[in-house]
Amino acid sequence: MQIRSKLPAVGTTVFSVIGDLAERHQAVNLAQARPIFRVHPN
Repeated sequence: MQIRSKLPAVGTTVFSVIGDLAERHQAVNLAQARPIFRVHPN
């Protein structure tokens, strides 16, 4: 069974733009609730 994407022609999203900007400026991206840096497993 193959599932087709409901968003095939969306292109760039605000999440990818903000994520790229946060990474470029070494900032924490709070919009996606996940760190863009490595976290120690301890």
